[in-house]
Amino acid sequence: MKKHFVWLFLGLFIINGCGQKKEETKFQGVTAKKDFIAEGMEHLKRGDIPRSIYSFDMAIKNEPTNINNYIILGQVYMRLNNFDRAVDTLSAATRVDQNNGEIFYLLATSKALQGKREDAIKIAQRSVDIFMSQRDEEHFKAAVALLKSLTEAPPPESVSQDVSDEENAQMIDNIAEDIKKRYQ
Repeated sequence: MKKHFVWLFLGLFIINGCGQKKEETKFQGVTAKKDFIAEGMEHLKRGDIPRSIYSFDMAIKNEPTNINNYIILGQVYMRLNNFDRAVDTLSAATRVDQNNGEIFYLLATSKALQGKREDAIKIAQRSVDIFMSQRDEEHFKAAVALLKSLTEAPPPESVSQDVSDEENAQMIDNIAEDIKKRYQ
């Protein structure tokens, strides 16, 4: 009889504990999505780039359909002059939302900074088309300016990926400010 009580108690404990964890996980899952962004920003402020990138990446993994998470991570990579990673992140975002002009704008900018001008022109044109169809005048003008600069200016050299500690610190501050503005 004691064995049955032990098994019954153990079973109830496990079931009750699992039930709470599911609720707790679900509840935390809702708040954890934003916590990863806040955590990433804190890491950026401290200059811990790898941990900030990890946090932003976790935000994407926890909420893969939230385009803002991709945009933030893409901008971090752009500010760090890691255009290959920026392109990868922003390209993934285009597979989630093919009608977000901001993604295409940032992707075109990253491609241009990689020195891939022809790709950048096509992508910038897509950004222009999206903003025009959405009647978003402010972003439309910015996308047109980008497209115009890509088609009329001489081809830029790709940006060097070597940055000084001072430049890195300034970029970190800029990234944190951009992210803060996005979530205020």
